[in-house]
Amino acid sequence: MLDDVIAALRNGRVAEALALAVSHATAAPDDPEAYRLLAAAQAASGDLPAAHASLDRAFALSPDDAGLHYQRATLLVGERRAEDARSELAQSVALDSNELRAYLLQAQLALWDRDVARAEQQLQLAAKVQPDHPGVLTLRGLVLLEQGRPKEASALLVQAMSRAPENPQTRYTLGLAFLAQGHAAFAEQAFARVLERIPGMHAVRILLAEAIRQQDRPADAADTIEAGFASGHAPPADMLRLAGELRLAAGQDARALTLLRRGAAAAPEDRRLLDALIVALRRQGDAADARQTLETALAAAPGIDGLWSARLSFEPGDGDLIGISERWEQAVPHSLPAMQLRMWLADRAGDREMAKGYADRIVARDPRHFEAHVQIIHSLFLDDPPAAVAHIETLLPQVSDERTLRMMLGWLGRAQDRSGRPAEAVETWARITAIADPLAIDLPVSSGAEGGPATMAERSSDQGPVFLYGPPGSGVERVVGTLYQALPQRMRMDRMDGAPPDDLLQAHDSALRLASGELSAPAVAATWRVALPSRKAAAATVIDWLPWWDQALMPVVGDAVADASLWLVLADPRDMLLDWLQRGGTYRRYKVQSHLAMADWLAGVLRQMASAIADNPVSVRVLRVDETVDDAVALATQVSVLVGTTLPPLQALGPARFPAGHWRRYAEVLAEPFARLTPVAKALGYPET
Repeated sequence: MLDDVIAALRNGRVAEALALAVSHATAAPDDPEAYRLLAAAQAASGDLPAAHASLDRAFALSPDDAGLHYQRATLLVGERRAEDARSELAQSVALDSNELRAYLLQAQLALWDRDVARAEQQLQLAAKVQPDHPGVLTLRGLVLLEQGRPKEASALLVQAMSRAPENPQTRYTLGLAFLAQGHAAFAEQAFARVLERIPGMHAVRILLAEAIRQQDRPADAADTIEAGFASGHAPPADMLRLAGELRLAAGQDARALTLLRRGAAAAPEDRRLLDALIVALRRQGDAADARQTLETALAAAPGIDGLWSARLSFEPGDGDLIGISERWEQAVPHSLPAMQLRMWLADRAGDREMAKGYADRIVARDPRHFEAHVQIIHSLFLDDPPAAVAHIETLLPQVSDERTLRMMLGWLGRAQDRSGRPAEAVETWARITAIADPLAIDLPVSSGAEGGPATMAERSSDQGPVFLYGPPGSGVERVVGTLYQALPQRMRMDRMDGAPPDDLLQAHDSALRLASGELSAPAVAATWRVALPSRKAAAATVIDWLPWWDQALMPVVGDAVADASLWLVLADPRDMLLDWLQRGGTYRRYKVQSHLAMADWLAGVLRQMASAIADNPVSVRVLRVDETVDDAVALATQVSVLVGTTLPPLQALGPARFPAGHWRRYAEVLAEPFARLTPVAKALGYPET
């Protein structure tokens, strides 16, 4: 009868095995083997307390049985009591140093803890008992997989399979090795055979589905997952989610939506499941149904932040965002995302007091909440600049990354300026300059040319290509933005992005090579023309934003390119330096050593620009944006005169610049840099003081 119990257990006939084991234990109450098998049958049926009780009877009859300690350890592992299991396994090998199963289970526990060294130690002990045992080879294969050596693992596991062809753990591990090597079809075969033997192993079913998915068969993978739903029990939410994701990948959106609705009802807190549900709802294209689905979920689980976020994602921009945010806050009073939404809505409505109130509440809960601190700084900057300075200074020691530090110091400098503390603002900007910027580039080297043969050729018409340049701090990026918004087919901004044209106007050393005679103006112009088709630009109409200017370029844009114009964007040089100091140049960051070095370089560029303007009063057009750079309408009107058509104002100018003449507040602090710029400022028509 004991053999019948063992056979029934091996073949998965748990109820039959349990009935036979109970009968035998009743008939032979003094047989420890009967209670050992009864414990095994009870454990297989899921009754672990009864299994422990049966083992207690077996221990009472055979207290020094090493196998019973091993069996107790397997029950404890099933109850996730790993430390207690290790204690039982230690007793098992103490009673019988040849208890191979105990060594193997200890190695398995070590691998679960990702302790490869301890696992190898236990396998060495097991190998002393039986080195070629399939269990030893299988676990050695697992160790090799942990070490990232799947090919070696496969060789060992094939040996193990030859000794135990139907061992599910060996076949399962071989499937893992195949999957790690990208052999998805072989992995599929291995996992399928395991699942045939043990259909209830969800982990194997998931791996089988993954092997199938990797072969670009998402619908078949979903079928595999859903086949596990036929047991009559409600499928776990993670299985519903996985099946839904696979149906989405297969384009079976309606089926996916059904699965994901069920999953969300079971696990509304699963963010990944909610993300998949949102995708399915969007593909359905019925926003009203999506809102109703999420409202139903919220009625059942109103305390889940993710559900509220999902619900908001289907609310139109002119919908009841405030009403939803209020409901969210009522349902989850201490939710940071809810408070952040309320803060954002208040700021958008212009209610700075309410926005700051929410920001203060958020920071009280999460002192490192970046967006809330930004809101506090913004509010204090407008209402109490000295308080803004103090607040930013308390935050600076907490900033670890350099990008955030540059931004925070920028705010600090603005707040110090607004507080009437120019010397401190300059010190802050110096700190920004000292921080290495991985995106910064070297300043273009000047050819030194400021006069001489730099006159542009006479233009035959008012049409033709335009070369546009403005130094750092000039506000040129707003001129460019105005042009690009209205004339995207003409305005080219690609020289400032990650894929600039491959022509000689892009190379900073072209000025020196032109001045030395190494390059000719026609050669430079030829590379410009060759690059135009890839830039989707026409030579006759393009407005080309140059990254640098030098008088050595005059023969290129003047003689070698017919009917060309040069547009130069200018402001008072001292205001330009001040803007460059506090905003870093905006569109392009340069490596600079000091305020004086910046002033000297800027003065050199501006002297060359002054020469170009004086020598070419017709073809060189100047946009002085001192009074218009912060006025989108006025700026658009000014630029419209140049292009000969009315342009709409730029939709978003960005943060306000310092007003024209602001440099005078820094006349004492930046006296020497300004002294370097004053002569060229006068040459360009600006007052000395």
